[in-house]
Amino acid sequence: MGTYAWAQLIIGALGGLVLMLYGIEKMSAALKYLTGDKIKQIMWRLTKNRFMGLLTGAFITATVQSSTVTTVLLIGFISSRLMSLSQSISVILGADIGTTITAQILAFKVEEFALLPIVVGFLLGFISKTERHKQLGYTLMGLGFIFFGIALMGESLHPLRSYSPFILAIKTLEAPVYGILIGALFTALTNSSAATLAVVIAFASQGILTLEIGISLTLGANIGTCLTAMLAAIGKHREAMRAATAHSLFKVLGVFIILPFLPTFTEFIYNLSPPNTGLTPTQALAHSVPRQVANAHTFFNIGLAVLFLPFTTQFARFLEWLLPDKPLKDTKLQPIFLDPFFIGTPTLAFQAVQNELKRLGDEVLKMYDKTIPALLNGSREDLKNIKQIEENIDHLYAHIIAYLGQVSQQKLNQQQTNMMLGLTYATHHIESIGDIIENNLVHLGYGRLKKAI
Repeated sequence: MGTYAWAQLIIGALGGLVLMLYGIEKMSAALKYLTGDKIKQIMWRLTKNRFMGLLTGAFITATVQSSTVTTVLLIGFISSRLMSLSQSISVILGADIGTTITAQILAFKVEEFALLPIVVGFLLGFISKTERHKQLGYTLMGLGFIFFGIALMGESLHPLRSYSPFILAIKTLEAPVYGILIGALFTALTNSSAATLAVVIAFASQGILTLEIGISLTLGANIGTCLTAMLAAIGKHREAMRAATAHSLFKVLGVFIILPFLPTFTEFIYNLSPPNTGLTPTQALAHSVPRQVANAHTFFNIGLAVLFLPFTTQFARFLEWLLPDKPLKDTKLQPIFLDPFFIGTPTLAFQAVQNELKRLGDEVLKMYDKTIPALLNGSREDLKNIKQIEENIDHLYAHIIAYLGQVSQQKLNQQQTNMMLGLTYATHHIESIGDIIENNLVHLGYGRLKKAI
């Protein structure tokens, strides 16, 4: 191959990859807009048991075509304590299944129709007056760019079928460890397991990859996608870090468990969709491996769910032991439910405020219970401790009011406006009780000590 041929190959392959990544991003962003805050409410309401959590995670990820979105949603819920770690584990397992839908779609031979959704999506986005129809058009455009990018990659990689040095280099990936490492590295760099699977399918469609290599790269992609969850959990609550670690451990443990049985797993996948007879070896690979790789990705993640779902509670306890809570450096009472993640979804934001108000009320009750003994018989240190509780109440009160102020800037219907006003009034009244105790009763306690009564 000459310099010009190499240049064409590299530009075409990279151009196809860029188009595909752009299509994934465009489609995911549009689907997030179309589903809106309903996705958050669905996840919050339908994850009460592990089986519903599994189905919910699979549905949401398949809908928005992004396990990243599901992961970020989960971390937001866990950080605000609106979902337990045990609940989140089942959703993670479901999300891993939902993300395989992308690979199944890519495995279909749809390259020749790639331009149709691009044209239809562009016209729909250009002509439509409503934002919802525009986003629907962008969804179609994104899907078309994904298909077109894969077609462009496949066409550009065609000359490699007969290039001996490249074929020999690919054969080194027949050792599963090398394939897993390459797949994990590429997924970590692109931040998308779908991109890795698309590249694998593009190579496979040219008859360049064997099923064994394709499965190794797929297993690597499953490990590489853990990076997204770990990055999203940085700076979040300890529970969120545990959820991200759970996601990573599932993938890594799953790969280690399946490695000794890889020949059996490969044979099972091959028998699911064997190639047509009467084809040359290269044609047989090009015909069957894309579908087989997609099936391997799906069955691997279904296997993880079957293996780990019965033990979500035990796994959550193990993670709590592995990642214990850190002691708080700030002595003041900090909010644990008021995550900015919920501000755009007033229903969930109000639930977070109600949970925080319960903590505020508990502090006032604690202050009240300690006040009478300290007033009548307590020391100066006892009265000082009550003063510290009141400072905690003021600190938490300020956070709640600021959070409600941010929620009030959203578009609220009448019912939501009434809810916001009611929560604001309740917050003021609860804080006022603390002020009355501190200003009146604690003041009397100091007077008793001063006059030695």
